[in-house]
Amino acid sequence: MRSLKEIEEEMGRNVPPGSIGKVMDLVDEHGNTMEEMFNAIIDGDLDRIYYLEQFGIDITGESFVVAAVRNDQLMVVANQVRRGLDVDLLINIAERERNQLVWNWAKCWKSVEARNANKTSK
Repeated sequence: MRSLKEIEEEMGRNVPPGSIGKVMDLVDEHGNTMEEMFNAIIDGDLDRIYYLEQFGIDITGESFVVAAVRNDQLMVVANQVRRGLDVDLLINIAERERNQLVWNWAKCWKSVEARNANKTSK
């Protein structure tokens, strides 16, 4: 499996010469990689998620967060936060998706982080 960056670079090399067939193959490859990540998120398969992240997929993208929230994948959500997901964005998504479990977790995490930040700044 190639990284998304490698696929995108090859797309760039093939567009100017007009290699439409090759570009379409690359678009399919890119899409298949993204679909694999969505499936791993929906299944809560952290090992597969870690593997796919090696290929340049940013798991903190909003569509990936929505997939985790909609499917009650709290361990995936925790991993997304660990990877830099903005907790306020997560709270908004959880509220929009009416997922009380994720909303409660995110609010709790945010308050603990705020308390920890206050302790270290004193």
